[in-house]
Amino acid sequence: MKRSTLVILAVGTAVAAFSLARRTRPEAEPPAGVVAPAAPRALVRVSPVHETGGLPAKEIGKYPPACQGLSAEQAARLTSEERMAMLAEGALISDWGNQAALLCGLISGLTKEELVDATKILSDAQQLGNGQPEVVMQSLWQQWGRLDPVEAFSHFGPVPTHGYAHEADDRARSLMAGWLETNADQALEWAQKPKTTRMEAVAAALAISRNANGDPKQLVAAMLKLPADGATTQACLDDYFDLASLTKESPSAAEIYDQLAPALRPAAWAVTAKRLSLGDPALAKSWLDQHPNSPSQH
Repeated sequence: MKRSTLVILAVGTAVAAFSLARRTRPEAEPPAGVVAPAAPRALVRVSPVHETGGLPAKEIGKYPPACQGLSAEQAARLTSEERMAMLAEGALISDWGNQAALLCGLISGLTKEELVDATKILSDAQQLGNGQPEVVMQSLWQQWGRLDPVEAFSHFGPVPTHGYAHEADDRARSLMAGWLETNADQALEWAQKPKTTRMEAVAAALAISRNANGDPKQLVAAMLKLPADGATTQACLDDYFDLASLTKESPSAAEIYDQLAPALRPAAWAVTAKRLSLGDPALAKSWLDQHPNSPSQH
């Protein structure tokens, strides 16, 4: 046998022996006055195998170093009590990768009746300083959209009551994304009705923009059917400027504004001024000198 092979075998044997010794030797007593750390605990105790054919407890009852997460099917096999208990424990996991793997799977198995409680559990954890990665909250809002979208807008109201105010637009889009997955026709019908809150308008704008299939002209036609000064039109214009700027002509915000139908320019004035100021302050000043007020204010 080659010498290099013997060396490798010897090293491997030594490592295995060292690991075995660490696992089998008795734990040393802590020094006087020092409290020994608590042993790791299971996320939640679950029955070994559910009567409905759920997954074994060994697959979900422990928190391993690299959590494999849960599939929607696995989460659905849990009882409601188990899902809520695991959600509460998972909200306290400090490693965001492991946390997202577990929580996103649990959220995908939530029922309509569990949405309010699940939202409160994650919100309470945030208030205690235990935040969750963005993908977890997006999963929660999408599940609301899939299961109970109309109630979601009523539950959260015009002012965000969970999380931070700047996340409200992302929440609205995630809600609508979930709704579009399950019933796109119903979602579009809802979106075309007048909206009174920013959250509803942003969600409606996503449905209308997606229905335009990336075509700026189709989106303009859809906006012209809405109240020109409505909240949904305002929200749609952000999507329109994005689409128009990606055409082969790559027009500036000022050029996009000039090409808009006159009926849409009052709502587009603020969008144009904001985009110009972010991209080129000097150009924004020049444009504002020429357009000091929204057309509706002339």
